[in-house]
Amino acid sequence: LVISSGYLILFGNKKMKSRLYWELLDYGTFVEDEGGYYAGKIYNPDDLKTYAIIVSPKSEGESKQQWATSPQPIGTTGSLYDGWKNTSLNNNSTYPAFQWARSLTINGFSDWYVPSRDELEICYRNLKPTTNPNYVYASRAAYFSGTYNGVDAQGNGDNDYSVPNGAGYTSTNPSQTSIAVFQSGGSECFDSRWYWTSTWFSSSGAWSQYFSYGVQTGYAQTYSYYVRCVRRVAI
Repeated sequence: LVISSGYLILFGNKKMKSRLYWELLDYGTFVEDEGGYYAGKIYNPDDLKTYAIIVSPKSEGESKQQWATSPQPIGTTGSLYDGWKNTSLNNNSTYPAFQWARSLTINGFSDWYVPSRDELEICYRNLKPTTNPNYVYASRAAYFSGTYNGVDAQGNGDNDYSVPNGAGYTSTNPSQTSIAVFQSGGSECFDSRWYWTSTWFSSSGAWSQYFSYGVQTGYAQTYSYYVRCVRRVAI
C-alpha cells in the first residue's frame, strides 16, 4: 500500500482515490478519470459502502424518457439509496429510462444508471441550479395520503443516506450552487424541470424531483420526464 500525491491509494498498478480526496473535492468538479462531475456521497446499508456520485455530462447523459410503459409493482425498484440496483435489475423495454441509461457509454464508462430518490436529492442539494426558494413541508406522511414507498415523518429533502445526512430543506437551504456551469443557463445545469429517480413510489407512480425549487413527489410511471444519469465510485 502506497499513499501518493493527490490522495491516491495504489494497489499494485491500480489507483483508487482515498476518502480524503473526495472530502476535499468541491461539488461540481469535473473528475476526468471518473467520466463526470462530483455531486456528493451516499451510504449504502446493504453493502456497508460509501459511494461518490458522479453526474454525467449533460450533452450525453440527459434525455426525456418514460419511467415505465405501464404501471408496475414495486418489484426490485424500491431502493431509496441504490439506483444502480434499481436500474440494472430492470434493464428491459418495460422501463425505457432504465434501458436507455444502461445503453450509454460516456467518457469510456458504461456503468451509468438512473439515480435513486436519495441520490438525486444529493444532486439537487449540492448542484441546485436556481435562486428560487426551496419547497418546504415538514412531514411526507402529512403531505401524502395513502401508503407510499419512503413516505414517513420526514420532510422534503430529508436524506438519511447522504453523507453527511441531509436535513429537510428550508426556504434558503440549499442555496444555488456556486459552480457556474451548473447554475441556470449553464452548460451542465439541471433544468427547472421534473427529473425521474429510479425509485418506485406507488402502484402507479415513481419518485421524481422538481429542480426549480426541489419538491419531491410521485408522478405517473408512464409520464416522460427528464433523466440525468449518474455513476458511482466506492470510497
